[in-house]
Amino acid sequence: MKRLIEELLARPLVVNLVTLIIISLGIISFTSMNREAFPSVNFDFVQITTIYPGASPSEIESLITDRIEDEIENINNIDEIKSASIEGRSSISVKIEADASEMDKNETIEEIHRAVRRTRGLPTDLLSDPMVFEIKSDRLPAIEVALTSNQLSDIELFDHAKRLQNQIETIDDVSSVEYRGEREIEFKIEVDPRKLTEYHIGLNQIIAVLQTQNINMPGGVINSPNGEFLVRAVGRADSKEKLADTVLRSTGSGQSVRLSDLATIVREQESPQLIYTANGEKANILRVLKSSDGDIIKVTDQTRKIVDDYVQRYPELKAAYVNDVSVFVRNRLGVLSNNGIFGIIFVSIILILFSLASRVFGCSSW
Repeated sequence: MKRLIEELLARPLVVNLVTLIIISLGIISFTSMNREAFPSVNFDFVQITTIYPGASPSEIESLITDRIEDEIENINNIDEIKSASIEGRSSISVKIEADASEMDKNETIEEIHRAVRRTRGLPTDLLSDPMVFEIKSDRLPAIEVALTSNQLSDIELFDHAKRLQNQIETIDDVSSVEYRGEREIEFKIEVDPRKLTEYHIGLNQIIAVLQTQNINMPGGVINSPNGEFLVRAVGRADSKEKLADTVLRSTGSGQSVRLSDLATIVREQESPQLIYTANGEKANILRVLKSSDGDIIKVTDQTRKIVDDYVQRYPELKAAYVNDVSVFVRNRLGVLSNNGIFGIIFVSIILILFSLASRVFGCSSW
């Protein structure tokens, strides 16, 4: 060790070069690494959520919760299953055994997905299929955007929020954008009684046509060498124009009576179950979730830029940023940077003083 120190002291240029390389590599690593508020942690929990509006807790339990639990209870590596059936919602939490290997955990999660998909006897009029997702720390939002307006209607604000959601989802490090405050779109059909008499069409006939032409029902499961495939029949009018073009009756001469001939169609939203507010106004909340290997500061900066540019084009809109986690990351990085800078300064001062003292007292060699 003494000989090594003597050699290094005899070659100050080499020592300075190595020191410069080490410092440069440290700066490059510090500026290029992804910045994150919390490490990615898998809590070994899987959540299964099913929405069935209007159903009582007992109906939710018997029609949904019990049937899904029967499918998943025999899957390997499951430690515990808890469920809650409340009005309009079934929630099932599945805890995976902590001592299982990562491969076994992933296989268990895939098996839960398959089991939920093949669950039979679920109500055919569910708004959507049961949602299955893992509970991880990266499910926490990087930033939340609250979109408000005191000039626009609820449906107009909804349309702006959906367009903004689609734009934010194009950011590279964004895994998804959750919409809080979203309500199902409804079409209100206001029929003119005089038109019914004129065209000799009854309300029951209109209802029957709309029911047959707007369906969303499962068609079973197809088993193949490549896996299981869920079959579903979907035929829904998802716009006012398509609904207005619905043919109610055709004559022998080729003329058709359409819904728009005897009714006015209004596009609106269902009544809210939860009301979100920001700064005292009704708000649509967009929760931006980043990918596990994404940079939280880049995600929030790009999200803010997209939102600010969008709001500038529509002055009737206002945007507020809530729960911006990057603020804490920036503060921590600021403290880290300051400590590093002061540390380098103090070390440099000590080395300079040591060098000067060595020259003064003739202690430059051993």
